[in-house]
This record gives sequence, C-alpha cells and structure tokens, in this order.
Amino acid sequence: MSTEKNITPQRGLKRKILIGLITVILIVLMFPKGESIESEVTEGTIWTNDDLIASFSFPTIKDESTYKAELKAAEVSVFPIFLLENKKSSDSLKAYSAYLLSVIDEDLKQGTDSYLNPTFLSTKAFTRFLTIRKQQKGSYKGRDKSLNEIFNVAVVILENISKKGILNLESDAKIRDSIAVRQGNVDRIEPIKKYFFYDEARREARNKIRELNYFEETESALIEFVSYFIYPNLLYSSDATNLEVEQAKNNVSKYSGIVNENERIIAKHDRISKQAKLKIESYKEAKSEAIGQEGVMLQLLGKFLHISFLIMILTIYLYLFRKKIFYDNTKIILIAIVFILISFVTFLVNHIVVKAPIHYLIFVPAASMIFTIVFDSRVGFYTTVILALIVGALRGNDYTFMAMNFIAGGLSVYTVRDIKNRTQIFRSFLFILIGYTASILAFGLERFAPVDSMLIEFAFASSNALISPVLTYGLLIFFERIFCLNYLTLIVHC
Repeated sequence: MSTEKNITPQRGLKRKILIGLITVILIVLMFPKGESIESEVTEGTIWTNDDLIASFSFPTIKDESTYKAELKAAEVSVFPIFLLENKKSSDSLKAYSAYLLSVIDEDLKQGTDSYLNPTFLSTKAFTRFLTIRKQQKGSYKGRDKSLNEIFNVAVVILENISKKGILNLESDAKIRDSIAVRQGNVDRIEPIKKYFFYDEARREARNKIRELNYFEETESALIEFVSYFIYPNLLYSSDATNLEVEQAKNNVSKYSGIVNENERIIAKHDRISKQAKLKIESYKEAKSEAIGQEGVMLQLLGKFLHISFLIMILTIYLYLFRKKIFYDNTKIILIAIVFILISFVTFLVNHIVVKAPIHYLIFVPAASMIFTIVFDSRVGFYTTVILALIVGALRGNDYTFMAMNFIAGGLSVYTVRDIKNRTQIFRSFLFILIGYTASILAFGLERFAPVDSMLIEFAFASSNALISPVLTYGLLIFFERIFCLNYLTLIVHC
C-alpha cells in the first residue's frame, strides 16, 4: 500500500478524458439498431414485465426460416420463360433451294468438268446434288426423285419439325418438366416434352430423311443441307425468367398478420412462445421506426450515458485503489483497446446471420485473463464485470449471455491470478469450459430448451474455451511489444 501512496500523480488528465470519450463513443456506435424495448427476449422464458400492450397497430414479421422457405417456393413456382419466334426456317430453306437450283443449272450450262461451289455445302454434297440434277435432265433417275421434289420434301420435313417447336437447349440441359412459352404478352405453361430439344430436332430430321429410302450419298447430302436450316424458334430468356422470379419474391409478404392498437401482445408471467417472440420483435422494430430524429438522438444520448457510467465505475475503482494504473496512460490505452476489440467482435457477430450460436465466439474470458496477467486478479475480475455488462448491452441487453460471460470470465480470472509461466494459462481451458457448460445447462433447463440446441451451444462454448487461452498468449506478446511492458513486473522496459 505504501507504494500506492508514494506514486506521484502524473499530468495528462485531458488525455485520459480523451481516451475515455473515444472508447465510449466507439462502443456506442457498435450498438445494434435502436429499439424501444430494451431487453432481449428468449423463446421459452417467462415474461416478467407488465402486460405488453400495443400502443399502435403494426404488422407481425414472419419467422426468418418461414420467410426464406416461402421465398424459395416463390422462386420454384416460376417456370423458365421461352420466347416464341414466328420466323419460319422452312421459308429460308425454300428460298435457298431455289438459289441452289439456279447455281447448279448455271454450272451445267457451262458444260465443264469442274464446277464452282459458292454455297455452304461441302464439295461432296454439292456434287451429289449437281449429279441428281444432271440425271434429272437426262433419262436416268434411279431411286432418287428429281432435285425439285427432294428439296420440296426437305421443306415439308423441316416445316413439321419447326411447327412442333425447337428449344435452344440440348437434351442434357437441367431444366424443369414444364416451361412458359411467351408470345407477345401471353405466357402458356406447356410440358417440355411437347417440344424438340435442339439435338433432338437434328436427330428427327435425319431419321425422317432416312425413311425416304434415297441413295446413301443423297441422304448424307440432304441431311447436311437440312441440318443447316434447323435453328431454334423457342429461345430461353434468362432476363425475363429472372424478372419473373424477382416479382414472385416481391409478392411474398414479410409479415404474417396484424396486431391492432391496444391489443395485448403478451401478458405478465406468460411463457414466451415462438409466435409471442415474433410479435415482440415486430413491436420493437415498429417502435424503432416510429421514433423521429429527436428520438434517435435521445436514444444515442441514453446509450452514451449507459456506457459512460460503466466506464466511470471502473475509472473510480482505478483512481481509488490502483493509482499506479490510473496515472499510466499506456495501461489506460491497453484497457481501452481490449474493451473496443471485444465490443467490435460483438458488433460483427450481431451482423452475421446464421442459424448457429456464434455469439459464444465473443472471447470475454480471453480479455479477463489478459487483464489478470498484466495487472492482478482484482483488476481482472472488475474489468470482467464491466466488460460482461457492455457485451450484454451490445447484444440487446441479453442478461443470459451477460451472466454466462461473467461466470466463465470470473473463473478464468482465478485460474491465472498467480501465473509465473505462460504455459500455465492453458489450465484455464477446463475452467472456462465448466463455466460455460454450467451456465448453458442452467439457463437451458430454465427455458425448456431442446437437448439438440444445448448440445450445439456446448460445441461453440468449447471452441471459446479452447481458443481463449491461445488468443490470450498471442495478445500478450503483441501488447508487450507494442506497449513495452513486462507483464510480470509491470515495468516499462523500452
């Protein structure tokens, strides 16, 4: 105690006030969205406040899992949209057939042995058509009909295939068994088997041509000719489909009903059911949206005073009983950094939406051990209390979570209070695990939590207990190098 009395008060009161203000402001900015009911409700617990009566009408928000399921169902309800093109490929084939005949006739007029092929056809196919035309003008025809008749048959085959409809997808494409065919502003829902896939249309054309019993060379040439003019007339539109999906999702309401003004939301001593919790959360959100700019500023002021009072209690303790720490700005900054770091982790956890209790990854016990090792067990315990209250506030005044961190952090303080070797901090793993496990079991039984839910919480709490000692070791090295502190003697050695 004599050493405390002999400490010469150092200057820098303004710096201490500045450090405190910055710490408080940063923590206040990490508070969740302002809500008027300053308590976190847990399903299965008892509502101990007075009857909650709606002061105005508001919609009830759907459960998140239900809302996501309805969004998924809305997305599935939209059929893939295919745009119907009225352009006939058979007309193109008919026009090109006339052109091809004129080219062949012109070549035959020249009477030369070599012929010019200005078409898309292969030399073999063009020569075959030219031979048929030459035979047509002579006396020999064989099994093949005249080239005019062959082309007319090809037009009929292609017209029948196009009339049925050709999709611009291959048959191995993953698509639903029904589609929406859009013609103008009208959508018709049709089974996909009613139409040809692109590869099926080409296969159908080949089969139909082979049924004509032409010479093999003629079949090959005609298949090549017809296949060139087979193109889809039902085109899949991803833009139109996505637009319909978005419209379907927008039509899904986020609300499941209405709570009227003066209607009782929950009565005193009622158990908080799933539906009651949704109503309470909806009421919180509705009231937060109803407050104006003035209300927002007043709420910020309340949060500022809330955190300021907590920090002030710690400041008074340090001033009265730990002057050596109070008058050392380096140590004050270290405390502020740890407070801000844990608050920031809580802020991040609040913004991560997953179906898992990831709030157990807020490493309050690690901070407790750091303060105990760097300072002493009393400072470690005091800062644990303040930090647990701050974290609970950032979690929406979650008493359950605050109490769990207080118990686990308090046990971690007592496991490292006389540490002389860094490896000893790993003993705290067992005590942190015991603290979280006992807390989860107690609060779980109190609110009739299912066993599966508690087991998942045990798993995340075990991760916290395992990581906290390792994190403490790493941060100790960091703080010693940054702040030039010897954590055993607390003497600046830079």
